Amino acid sequence: MRSALFWLPLAALLMISLSSCKDKRPNRGRARYKGMDQSEVLRRNAATELQFRTALIKGKAEFDNPAENQTIGFTYRINIAKDSLIVANITKLGFPGAMMRIDRDSVKIRLPLDKTAMRCDLSFFSEKLGFEADLESLQDILLGDPKPLEDSKLIPGDSAQVELRGILADYEVSWFLNGGDFKLEKMAVKDRNLARTSVLEYSDFQVVSEQTMPFRMNMEVTQSQPVRIELKHSNVNFDHDKTNFRFRIPASYEVQPCRLK
Repeated sequence: MRSALFWLPLAALLMISLSSCKDKRPNRGRARYKGMDQSEVLRRNAATELQFRTALIKGKAEFDNPAENQTIGFTYRINIAKDSLIVANITKLGFPGAMMRIDRDSVKIRLPLDKTAMRCDLSFFSEKLGFEADLESLQDILLGDPKPLEDSKLIPGDSAQVELRGILADYEVSWFLNGGDFKLEKMAVKDRNLARTSVLEYSDFQVVSEQTMPFRMNMEVTQSQPVRIELKHSNVNFDHDKTNFRFRIPASYEVQPCRLK
């Protein structure tokens, strides 16, 4: 498998336990937000924020590019240090496909099969995801924890979900929260200049270390053509002693310019 088949799905991926850690299905309840104002909805959503120092996520993913008639399945292991670092490993049929290290300022990608590497900045993700992305927002996407803007507006409706809507630079963003536990279930980001929309949907909510989080993420991104990626977490651990942030680019690797296209 050539490197070109790995870096694009990995870019989309990073926009997102065994019985001892995956405790049970949460009781999420039904819509109870009727009559609440915007500040109360925001307060209840903020109370759902995941608390951890490190996170270790394992799972399987599928990347679909209909324009290229291309579907790729792969497995991932993602190590997160809250608000400071992400290290992700991608494998295909047991073979190493790519490794990525993301901090606040840079993105480093290692492609072992080709013995090549790239060094980029975070515009690498913004170009592919269709909206501005920083380290914190990438971590939130992977964990199903993006937060509405404090000045977002509550949109009246009869759905079991509650919608908040806000403007961030050139983007119109909608957050759809579960009306029972106020966890995010869907987020839509529309680029008002380019008329393209990225949509994140979260499902299969489970309890990890007494905290509720989604184990399934589906993301559809419109670049020049639509692409889709689905993540299915199989294991999630918070503050696990096996979380591993080792990453290096061997001196023998050819370091290439960052490829955004």
